[in-house]
Amino acid sequence: MPRTRKRAVALALAALFAAGCATTNVDRAKDLSSAGVSYARATTAVIDLAIDSSIDADSGSTVLATRAPVIGTPDERKTELEESDRGLIEGVVRYTELRSSIGALEAYFLALQALANGSQADATEVAVNALAARINSLNGTLGNKVPLSGEQAKALVGLSKLVAVQVHGAVVGRVLQRDAELIGKAILLQQLTLRTAERDITTGIKGENNRFYVAKVLTPYQLGTIDAEWVDSRRKYIKVQALGQSLDTVKTAQAAAAQMQATWQKILSGEFSAAELAASLKETDELLAAVAALKAAERAKPTQ
Repeated sequence: MPRTRKRAVALALAALFAAGCATTNVDRAKDLSSAGVSYARATTAVIDLAIDSSIDADSGSTVLATRAPVIGTPDERKTELEESDRGLIEGVVRYTELRSSIGALEAYFLALQALANGSQADATEVAVNALAARINSLNGTLGNKVPLSGEQAKALVGLSKLVAVQVHGAVVGRVLQRDAELIGKAILLQQLTLRTAERDITTGIKGENNRFYVAKVLTPYQLGTIDAEWVDSRRKYIKVQALGQSLDTVKTAQAAAAQMQATWQKILSGEFSAAELAASLKETDELLAAVAALKAAERAKPTQ
């Protein structure tokens, strides 16, 4: 084979190899982006549920209290309500800050995908940099309320060394090396803050399910007005009641922060599979679906 032809073939093979690597890097970034977005959206839904649960649990106990003989003057009761409102508002503010952090993280992962695609790379990298700065600022806000322990902070150091540049590609790899510790800290702070959400959700589910049970299951049974709607309501009650009990077990047995930190390490090293995250979010999806069914049943026409 003539030398010029050999050289042309070698160049063509090199081009094909480079194109293949570029496609692999884009696909890898897509998996990374999908994982980050899935985590962010599922967690945002949990935050919205926690906000409603914390308010509804407090309001539900207030309704029960007002059915007893009213104690105190109107002014005293007004002060009592305002104090209760202040506590709830502080909680909602904390959840809103958490939602902002997760929203910024979702945007960051989407920008990484755009960066890997090579679309207006310079402008996209500027956008990624701006999002990283935003996440860093939100880390400061969350960190003031849930400070990291020395051991947790130490675990974040050196994350940039885990980045497999050859897996992610030069451009995305460089960004991940710079932001590895920053994003790892954001995920850790989010998980620590979400511990409060778990408590609020568990308390809210139990209170809401108990009220649902009295109105839609127990009372019709006592009155002898059992029908197809009662059968459906009883099924919803049993499922949510069982789910609430399993949530208590999960809450006391697992270390969510360490788990998410390990997940981020796998992402950086290129060993992470999007299927892993889908499996870990399955329980979250089941929780949201069960609560949505309960709320829909509560809004349904009462049993006659």
